[in-house]
Amino acid sequence: MKKVFLAVCIFCASAYIMPAAAYEKTTLTFSVSYDDLNIRSYPRTPVKRPTAYISDHTLYIYGCEGCVLQLVQNGEVVYSTVITSDTIELPETFTGIYDLQIVRGKICFWTEIEL
Repeated sequence: MKKVFLAVCIFCASAYIMPAAAYEKTTLTFSVSYDDLNIRSYPRTPVKRPTAYISDHTLYIYGCEGCVLQLVQNGEVVYSTVITSDTIELPETFTGIYDLQIVRGKICFWTEIEL
């Protein structure tokens, strides 16, 4: 009976152990800018910002299908793609600090990332 109880305890404890990669996810906080909107056409309610996490060169982003993702370095767009799923693999050749921009119509969400 003691062996069965010990085995159940070990099994339950192992279920709570998270892989090391889960701890490396970095939550991204986006700022918002509006492109070519006059003061009267700003939305009356706050814009819902994307939810995103980055782990190494993998970007997990939710609720942005159809938006344009851009990586900008020194004011120049170095990578651009349309978001088609919740997971995006950024090129492994990119290293350094980039501005990550998500463009939804005339609204741009941006944050700084390090790859």
